[in-house]
Amino acid sequence: MATKKVLFKAISTFIIFTLLFSLFGFINTSVAQEGFSDVPTNHWAYEAIMSLVKRGILSGYADGTFKPDNPLKRSDTAVILSKVFGLDLSNPDKPSYSDIATDHWVYGYAETIEKTKLMIESINDRRFRPDDSLLRIEFVPIAVRALGMKYFSDSLNEETKSKTLMDFSDASQVPIWARGYLTIAIKSTIVSGYPDGTFRPKNAIKRSEIAVLIYNMLEPIKPNEEKGWETLITPVSGAPFKAFLSRKLEGSLVKFEGRAYPNGKVVVNLNNIPFKAVVCVPNDSYIVNIPLGFLLTGEINLTADYYKKDTAKASNSFRFYSAVPIDLFPNYFRMYGIKYNPINREVNFVSRSATPMILQMYNSSTGERRTLEVTSEFSYEITSLLKGGDNNVNIIISKPGQSWRVTYGMVLTVS
Repeated sequence: MATKKVLFKAISTFIIFTLLFSLFGFINTSVAQEGFSDVPTNHWAYEAIMSLVKRGILSGYADGTFKPDNPLKRSDTAVILSKVFGLDLSNPDKPSYSDIATDHWVYGYAETIEKTKLMIESINDRRFRPDDSLLRIEFVPIAVRALGMKYFSDSLNEETKSKTLMDFSDASQVPIWARGYLTIAIKSTIVSGYPDGTFRPKNAIKRSEIAVLIYNMLEPIKPNEEKGWETLITPVSGAPFKAFLSRKLEGSLVKFEGRAYPNGKVVVNLNNIPFKAVVCVPNDSYIVNIPLGFLLTGEINLTADYYKKDTAKASNSFRFYSAVPIDLFPNYFRMYGIKYNPINREVNFVSRSATPMILQMYNSSTGERRTLEVTSEFSYEITSLLKGGDNNVNIIISKPGQSWRVTYGMVLTVS
């Protein structure tokens, strides 16, 4: 890819955990501040590269170069994804891949990404192929999954796929398994083709290109930007819900946040995906951003342990379990929030609806029932106080004058 026009386009904002050891080895602070000898200030990817280096997501080589035209390895991709999403490393006793032993340098990163399923489409015969380059078509499902749009790609009919992909003269080179992913990626303008009408699915992604891609991923949504995004009408239990095809992570997140112990920490695990501990600073607040794509595994199983400052044992815990993926919740551009305060056991559900509706929350374990009339295109929040132990909670959604009714059941367990 020689110009910005042929690059993969947007995706959005997230919490970044700065690490000393980043993607391509150790780099000292002075080099990060001064730049690289092969990335001048007028380089088309300069801003993206320098921004991600400062954030600890990318780094250069010991000789002061970045090598922007070098292809990106699949092993390096696992490291990048782990850092972007603030994930901790998994170290199971038994490897998931036949070509990455437990003593391989990328073992922990590859095992963590295996749990997210972000790279599962390009895995065959239990081989991760760590030294192979990441191809353009292999990145497409990573983006679509991270943005919580796999459900949409699976729902497309062949006519829609063919009409979308026929714009590329090399569409026949797109693997069958990738046609739905690529269609959604194009419709949401995450990716684009070349000026000559090709997509070149088998081309390797360069280091400079992944830098721009991730940089765009972390850009916030501009005011009213989502109104220009394409929408899909998604049926849920017979109810038609409108969902935006988000180009950025900010529009596809579950924000798990709240207040806990001052200068303490919160450790979150979602569907066996470990997140790095979040310290409650500067006061007692915490926030963990979870991509919707991590929830599309058939169920939600989120646990959070709360530690006071300098303690090794958790003082409180919170567990959210539901057999229904949260991505099916009706919303405006698929942004959700779950707030929990372990001190008073208060839980809040936050979202935004594209249509007026009636929202009810019923805790059958305590008898508490809350009702909220939701206004179109405005954020809403509904609150409940939990009791110690299990709480069986239903969120019930209906619309005045219509017969459909959608119920989401969950179990909230707190200490």
